[in-house]
Amino acid sequence: MKEITLLRHAKSSWEDTKLRDFDRPLIEKGMEDCKTVKKEILKEGIQVKRLYCSAALRTRQTSSLVFPDIKTSFLPELYLCTVETVYNSILALKNKHESVALVFHNFAITDFVNEISIKSVDNIKTAGLIHIQIDGDWSDIYHKSKLKVRYFDREKWIDLINDIYD
Repeated sequence: MKEITLLRHAKSSWEDTKLRDFDRPLIEKGMEDCKTVKKEILKEGIQVKRLYCSAALRTRQTSSLVFPDIKTSFLPELYLCTVETVYNSILALKNKHESVALVFHNFAITDFVNEISIKSVDNIKTAGLIHIQIDGDWSDIYHKSKLKVRYFDREKWIDLINDIYD
C-alpha cells in the first residue's frame, strides 16, 4: 500500500502588488488553517516520510507549518504545474518511499483530483488536504479501482473514491 498526501498551499497575501506571484507570503488565516490541517493529519494517523514542495514562498511556508520535521525537496516544476507534472512527480518516486506528500497550487491540484476521482470537486480550498491510498505501487495511480481518495476541506472529510474497500 502506497499513500500520497496532496496539500494546496494555505491562504496567501495579495496585498503587496509589487511582489511576484512566486514570492507571496501566507496571511494569518493561512497560518491558522495550517494548524487545523496539521492537527487533522495527526488525528488521522497519516504518515508522511518524504515531502516534495513547490519552490514558491507560500508553499514553502505551508509545508514548514504542516510538516515541520519531514525531509523536504523543493521542486520548481511544481509551481503552477499541470496535471501531467503531478503524474510525473508521482511516477518518479519509483517505489523509493511508501508515503509522501506534495505541496503545490491550484488549478493543478483540483484538476488532478478530479481526474483520479469518481466524485468531482469544484475547487480544492486553500490548505485543502487530499489523502490517497493506492493498493499497489505508484504506477497504479492511473487505476481508480486501486485507489481510496479522501478530501479534508478544513472542516470535514469527503470520500471521493472508495473502490479498494468496496
